[in-house]
Amino acid sequence: EVDRARDDFASCDVFLAEISGAANITQLQESSHSQCRTREQNLNVNKKNKCDLVRFAATVPEPPHTCETSPPLNPSAEELSEFMGDMQEWMQWAEAQNESLPEKVALCEDATESHAEHIEKCNDLQSEYEIAFCTYHEMLTGACSSYSSCYASKVAAQAEIHAAVRVTESGRKAEYSAASDIMCLVGVLEANDAERQEKYQECADKTTDTSKFDIEYHDAPAELDCDTAPVTVYPCLGQWQDDHYTSKTWYLQA
Repeated sequence: EVDRARDDFASCDVFLAEISGAANITQLQESSHSQCRTREQNLNVNKKNKCDLVRFAATVPEPPHTCETSPPLNPSAEELSEFMGDMQEWMQWAEAQNESLPEKVALCEDATESHAEHIEKCNDLQSEYEIAFCTYHEMLTGACSSYSSCYASKVAAQAEIHAAVRVTESGRKAEYSAASDIMCLVGVLEANDAERQEKYQECADKTTDTSKFDIEYHDAPAELDCDTAPVTVYPCLGQWQDDHYTSKTWYLQA
């Protein structure tokens, strides 16, 4: 009974068996989400750079220089030549703009689409991560509570069993001692007159060894540490947002 009461504590460990698995899943989900957001940050920077080129091409470049849009009246050959040269520079500038701008616009649109698609992917991963963490939160807090209750009940049961066994142990020792004393006194009665006093004194002085009835009482095993600190802060709390999102290097540019 005493050994069974000690071994029965192991039945409480089942409540903690699945915790490490849930913790590992949560860590993997967090890592996947973080990697996704880092990639999202890079795509956003790329989008900004590509679209900035469009804005630059559309607004910043200046034509070669200011020129008249129509030739002067009755121009000299030199004035006409100068006017034609100016128009040629304008045409070259306009052609370069027309050639590069559509390409830049296309690159901007592609980068914008890639970034938007990746945001959706990261949002899905974020949902999966938060669900996994909430599952871990429920498992850990529930397991710790169940384990603590189980352990307390086993301590109480062990104390009750020990008390009952101690009564039995004491009774067996008393019974054995009494039987030993009776056997000794029977020997006194069977002894002759010359030996009877000596035999009686031996019985009076005798101490019965009852050590073979001794029972080893086990201490309760140490209660396992079940720490709920990793899930004290969980999704939807402001501190969670700070710890897992806004404090990350990818947050501002994702």
